[in-house]
Amino acid sequence: MIRPWPNGPGAKAIRTGSSRIPSGQPYASKYGAIAFTNFADPEIRKYNIDLATEAAELGFDGIMYDYVRRPDGALSQMQFPGLTVTPGESIAEFLHESRDPVRDKGANLGAAVFGIAATRPDEIAQDIPQIARYVDYVAPMLYPSHWNAGEYGVANPNAQPYDIIFRSLADFFHQTEGTGAKVIPWLQDFSLGVNYGDAEVKAQIDAASAAGTNSFFLWNAASRYHSSAVAPG
Repeated sequence: MIRPWPNGPGAKAIRTGSSRIPSGQPYASKYGAIAFTNFADPEIRKYNIDLATEAAELGFDGIMYDYVRRPDGALSQMQFPGLTVTPGESIAEFLHESRDPVRDKGANLGAAVFGIAATRPDEIAQDIPQIARYVDYVAPMLYPSHWNAGEYGVANPNAQPYDIIFRSLADFFHQTEGTGAKVIPWLQDFSLGVNYGDAEVKAQIDAASAAGTNSFFLWNAASRYHSSAVAPG
């Protein structure tokens, strides 16, 4: 969760430092002056839940938390004021706290998660089996351009969109089994290193269908999409 806090960071922000340095600066990671808010802080949790429930009251029927995670980087160099459990457990607890208030307002609850969360949850504190217990759906960001060579046995994920989507998505289905949460992947509709057009987008959609879901989100920062890749419903 990234959000500037108007009244100064205090315990509201994740901070730099270690056990030998009791107070540091707001931890900004690679995002410049924008600090990560502290998911362990009760006021931060309430602030985000209030925003979510207000949106539901206004008529939005789905609330998806994005960047509900810890920052990238060495955990030993971060401080989370008030944290009494692991970062992954704390994030799952936040989603648990969010679930009933959001549902009571008539909306469903989802969480966007990193593709690596299925295999390396500690890197960003997104434990998929824990998270899936408290949301209606998990939305893994499986963009082929974001995978390293060799992930899931795929030599060049960016050039093999079907293979990486099918194999990584199968892992998310396995980790959410029995939780009741759906898996709705984010798919890539932008070019980064490899030119993506109708064929590449359709390959991802076909892979998602073969893995077990006909639901998906497409991401393009400019909101320009290859509509021909999406079959009529």
